[in-house]
Amino acid sequence: MQVAWSAPYKIQVHAGGAITVIPPNIRQDNFLTGSMPYTVYPRVNASKSGEIAYGFQITPDELPPVYTPQGTQILANGNPKDVPANTVMDINRYQQELAKLSPSHQLSLLSLSGVDPHFGNTMLNTWALGLERNFGVPTGGFGFETLITANAHSSYNALQTSISGQIQHGGPAFQADYTWSKSIDDVSGMQGGTGSAGAVVVYSPQNPLNTQAKRGPSGFGIISKTAGTSRQIQISFQLIY
Repeated sequence: MQVAWSAPYKIQVHAGGAITVIPPNIRQDNFLTGSMPYTVYPRVNASKSGEIAYGFQITPDELPPVYTPQGTQILANGNPKDVPANTVMDINRYQQELAKLSPSHQLSLLSLSGVDPHFGNTMLNTWALGLERNFGVPTGGFGFETLITANAHSSYNALQTSISGQIQHGGPAFQADYTWSKSIDDVSGMQGGTGSAGAVVVYSPQNPLNTQAKRGPSGFGIISKTAGTSRQIQISFQLIY
């Protein structure tokens, strides 16, 4: 939300704020389903009274079941979603049964992770406040300046052909004419609001110091298709007595 106020003395006041909700990142904040008892990382620690055995492994099928202090198996049906909230796990029993899987039966403490009950979505608050004032008084002058020059060049090319003849002696005569024309220039266009037909075309050259670089078909001919290029065919007959 943002509010703008035109204060006295040509001062603009801008104030705004935004609240963005950022959900937890499952990969970074996954301390529940990525930890005990759903995920187990067995390990063996060195001690003064025991030796570390190498060359053995613990498969997932060998992991012991998870029980509550009352002896109830937590993951009896294999679906973690069916486990009630705040279920207590018997850590000591699980660690002792896990130690039996190693050759030295050495006890290794498990690393546990948890999430605070108040852990939730992150709120990102953004606040902005600004003051703006324009200094200076317009002293007049000009806006857009237009300069008329005589550097452009245009040419109108036309081809006119005709054929005429007479059918037999004293018979009717005919005549056919064909005209093809095309307009080529450096820069051209159509002005709007002056009564000109067709679309309004901006006819300012890209480089006013080199208009020859844009020499080609006239702009009004490209837009209207008929003004720059025209073809006319005329056929007439006459009787001679």
